[in-house]
Amino acid sequence: MAILVRTPSNTPRLFLALLLCWAIGAVARAESLHCPERNAVVYYQNQEDAVTACAAVEDSLAFLANHGFRVDRQLVISVVEPISWLECGCAFGRFNAAEDRVQVLPYASCERLADDIGVFGMPLTRKLYRSFFAHEIAHAVAQWNFQIPTPGVAAHEYIAYTTQLATMAPRVRAQILDRFDVGAFTCDREISEVYLALGPEQFAVKAYRHFQQPGNGAQFLHRLLTQRLDSAPN
Repeated sequence: MAILVRTPSNTPRLFLALLLCWAIGAVARAESLHCPERNAVVYYQNQEDAVTACAAVEDSLAFLANHGFRVDRQLVISVVEPISWLECGCAFGRFNAAEDRVQVLPYASCERLADDIGVFGMPLTRKLYRSFFAHEIAHAVAQWNFQIPTPGVAAHEYIAYTTQLATMAPRVRAQILDRFDVGAFTCDREISEVYLALGPEQFAVKAYRHFQQPGNGAQFLHRLLTQRLDSAPN
């Protein structure tokens, strides 16, 4: 699972294609940091990146635990320069389900990539960078908690984007919400892979606003874990 971004031409790419974008492997001189108070280890080359990752771990796991998710497994996070780009260069990070590992590019690499594709239409900052970890951590925790086989992409992304926006610095989140004049999702059929492909940033904002509505919140997240959306393909 990966953070959806736009290409330089502003043409969104399908989420599934992002799974083929890049691969991270063992890199010389990578060090490790065990996050305080949480069962998480970060492999890094730049210590500030690792500290940012651990801060996101604390916020994200607290948010997810408060909304009914089990967070008792160890998180493994890689923040290292990939040894191989598969020509895509269209994602800041991903959750590698095969290895049960969160993978996010170092800040310097994200900075270069953000110059081309943007981040919610804003320049990259450390606060926005921290939200990349929150997004991918949410994918990992969701994967541990799903009670249905092969959960849909839209359900995964709803959880990840909601966590990403909910754990942002309030001022940054407010700037993003102000930039995108879209309302909350109104029904399951809107929470779809088609909508995600057409506008990942709009999908993120609509998901967060839907989550914030009375009667949704933790109750809706639990529903995503236990049953498929009406919009999900069979």
